[in-house]
Amino acid sequence: MKYKKFKENINFAGFKNKEFARLLDISQQSVTNYSKKGVPQYAALISELLMLLRYNDIDFDPLVKKFIEENNEKI
Repeated sequence: MKYKKFKENINFAGFKNKEFARLLDISQQSVTNYSKKGVPQYAALISELLMLLRYNDIDFDPLVKKFIEENNEKI
């Protein structure tokens, strides 16, 4: 996936790089580096799924919030 498409997906889903990085428990710089190094398959897939959920008006925000709270204690 091209970085431009990745950014479109996460933006449509309501995420900025920082928020997407927090969801994946990686640094914001890692997400920014996708523009140079390419988007990893796992990140591309997650961006597509989030975009499709938002497109179909499926409210995944409570699930994401709960996931982050339970799995990212340092946040």
